[in-house]
Amino acid sequence: GLGLSLQPLTPELAEAFGFGGDKGLLVTAVEPDSPAAKGRPQGVRRGDLIKEIARKTVTTLDEAKQAIKQAREAKAKNVLLLVRGRDGTRYIVVDLPQ
Repeated sequence: GLGLSLQPLTPELAEAFGFGGDKGLLVTAVEPDSPAAKGRPQGVRRGDLIKEIARKTVTTLDEAKQAIKQAREAKAKNVLLLVRGRDGTRYIVVDLPQ
């Protein structure tokens, strides 16, 4: 529901994208005009590594889905993503579709 396509970070992908020794979910696509693309202070980009969703470490797609589900059940309006990108690691606020 955030407009992201994700895949677990394998050692080969970590090497290719410069995330050696790291863990998380690799962003393989971001839908234009999606909540993830409109994140604050900047949108999530293809090639970013999502390390946390709603302050929960994520390394599998199930963990990501569970973190988003729990945020929705708590009636949260947005989730905080910890994202490692080309320009360092940062938090991004992404609105949850209502």
